[in-house]
Amino acid sequence: MITLAEASSLIRTARSYLTRKMKSNEEIPTYCADAYIKKVLSEYAQTVEPSDWKGIFIILKSYQQGATILRIGYPIVKMPIEDAVKLLSLNASLRLSKSYNSINLKELIIELFILHEFRKIINVKPTSYPRLININKNGVLISRNFYYGVSLPYDSNNNIDPIDLLSDCCLNAGLPPDAWLDIDTDVYIFDVTNFKEQKPEGDVYKK
Repeated sequence: MITLAEASSLIRTARSYLTRKMKSNEEIPTYCADAYIKKVLSEYAQTVEPSDWKGIFIILKSYQQGATILRIGYPIVKMPIEDAVKLLSLNASLRLSKSYNSINLKELIIELFILHEFRKIINVKPTSYPRLININKNGVLISRNFYYGVSLPYDSNNNIDPIDLLSDCCLNAGLPPDAWLDIDTDVYIFDVTNFKEQKPEGDVYKK
């Protein structure tokens, strides 16, 4: 797992790449596209145990209102984390430029989520899944054929339960909210380590 110093460096890298001006002939690598995630998921499913998976998400939030402006990430990465941060930040920059006429990154804080300790739920009836999930600690990844979805842990102040988390994850995958009850749907639980800027361009702390 990464240290606070390493996380601080990654967040500084993210901020740098969010503001980086791309050259006119420069292209985002193809694995920055959403198709990359499906490709990696299919490869990992065949070759690597879930406990060896790792993922990364970046969330941009308004410093004043706390509202989420953008959430972007790879649930599973095969590249070094620093490279994943660079690619995600470039991708985020493009999405922001398409969604907002103007946005001041100095008014946003960056949160970094490291996904780890993936466990596939097996030998348990789907109706028992909610009892295995701590919504304040665990995230959920759902995979079915070419569909996938990820839900990060929820803050304890949210009025939500594990069933809501599973249903939300199914919707993120483009599946019916009760698809997690289907035995053909693979459900994984994972842990999250969260790092966050105290203020824009400020010190980073572990939540």
